[in-house]
Amino acid sequence: MPRLPVPTPPAWRLSVVTEGAAELKFILPCDDGSMPVLELTRRLVERCQSLTPSVPLVADRLVDARDGSTLFPEDIAREVLDDGDTVSVFLRRTNTDDGSGGIGGGATRGRGGGATR
Repeated sequence: MPRLPVPTPPAWRLSVVTEGAAELKFILPCDDGSMPVLELTRRLVERCQSLTPSVPLVADRLVDARDGSTLFPEDIAREVLDDGDTVSVFLRRTNTDDGSGGIGGGATRGRGGGATR
């Protein structure tokens, strides 16, 4: 008896609106929504950089545009968002000459965002 094909989950897309250093609007494909918000943020920053290559950017935070809730990097996208939702990304310019910043460099929890000496 032939095997039936395993159905693939439908592809997700999110509408993205950026604020801050670059003001952009675009649609972002998100596979099946099973990626962590940190990966989603990385993809958003890549897309923003491709649209504004002369402006080095970092995402400070990602927010659900419906109610303004902050999305945390460790959360899974489909657990905190719905397919077709809109997210707001707050961007700032970063100085890449000194090694600071980068993709998602500002998207941290807490005051220090890392270990202290």
